[in-house]
Amino acid sequence: MKRMAVASSALKALHHMGLRRDMDLALHVPLRYEDETRLTPIGQLVQGHTFQCEGTLSDCRIEMRPRRQLVARVRDASGELVLRLVNFYPSHQKALSMGALVRMRGEVRQGFWGPEMVHPSWRVVQPGTPLPSQLSAVYPTTAQLPQAYL
Repeated sequence: MKRMAVASSALKALHHMGLRRDMDLALHVPLRYEDETRLTPIGQLVQGHTFQCEGTLSDCRIEMRPRRQLVARVRDASGELVLRLVNFYPSHQKALSMGALVRMRGEVRQGFWGPEMVHPSWRVVQPGTPLPSQLSAVYPTTAQLPQAYL
């Protein structure tokens, strides 16, 4: 029964976006493509540009400045990067445990403690997890229909 409710809400979201027929889905083109096919060492990140990097968590804690933030330090052989999440859940804090290998993608900026990414897309990976072999499509979406569904 719950599965039917989810499918019904997804159908409503698709109809709201004007996607009613198979042809509508076929012609629904991405807004942009993101390159997740390569990793950049943390030491080579350039401020103001978007990169994907991978590193081991050396520290993760909640700080109050000026509001609650989850701040993690990620390092690889070439340097260290601060990962800052302003909106986070307890599951994020649990996933970002000390020693975890994290792959993140976002815009690099110069923070008070060095280079940082604020709210990048991230996930915990196993060592040797392969990278995608092609560009990732980003579609226009709504709150009811997540990117992965499209």
